[in-house]
Amino acid sequence: MKVTEYTDYMCEILLRSGLSSDEINFRIGRLKHAERMHGSQISIISDPYYSLVHEIKALQFLFPLGNVRVADDSHGQAGCDYVLNEKYQIECVCSTAGKADQNGLAKFCACNTLGGLIDYGKKEILLYSRLTSSLRDKKEFYQKHIAAGTMSANLPYIIFLGLGPLSQEMMINPEKNGIEFTGVLLGKGNPTITIHSETREIIGQGYTFRPRIEKWNHQLIDSAIFCNPEYTGISGILFSSADLYEEYTSQNTWLFINPYAINKITKKDFQNITYWAADRNMMYRAYRNGKRK
Repeated sequence: MKVTEYTDYMCEILLRSGLSSDEINFRIGRLKHAERMHGSQISIISDPYYSLVHEIKALQFLFPLGNVRVADDSHGQAGCDYVLNEKYQIECVCSTAGKADQNGLAKFCACNTLGGLIDYGKKEILLYSRLTSSLRDKKEFYQKHIAAGTMSANLPYIIFLGLGPLSQEMMINPEKNGIEFTGVLLGKGNPTITIHSETREIIGQGYTFRPRIEKWNHQLIDSAIFCNPEYTGISGILFSSADLYEEYTSQNTWLFINPYAINKITKKDFQNITYWAADRNMMYRAYRNGKRK
């Protein structure tokens, strides 16, 4: 599909959204402008285009969950992008590659490796640091709006994170319900296997704990942000692994609930969506409609 054709499809979604004509025209104008912008070092499509498409697809994903109040961007309304059922404050964000030549991500990206072998361990660290940066920005966004009184400190706050141009670079297994993302939220490290010393049978499998990762500039950053008291304002994160031309569905989009959040998410409000939550023993697991996945 050509980008121009996809823009037309996104415009059709906006035209059916029930928004005011001013808001629809404003958003269509921004989308068409972003379509003409230059791409990044890892994509011919601009980062603003990915971001605007993410907002539209997020809205489409949220509609079946109830009433969605949309920010009046055409008049510069302050606050989050969406409010679901007058209860959940939802802010959208797409990750980007940043300065990919400076941070080293460019040399690992598909458009530059031409099918050659790469060290995915190093690439994974770079990708995780980009996702963490996006979440940190939206954590600070929330704190600023709480201080300004343009968002509520008493309602749950959810970040809806899309991979944007990184969707072609990050390896996500939908059959494992996006478990890779816990490498950002709870410090999931490399897989481990425990073998019985005498029988040589495998008696356990799991993952190492990696609380921090090292950025390209050798700065250590938190890779277990749900365990960080600074992030208790984030109630959960909707995370989608879909690429640009994929819709957000229950097969590629998951809700990760912060077990330490101040404002709790009511799980039944997210019917038919796979969510990750801590059980009574603080084991973090995937569920759908109250049943283990």
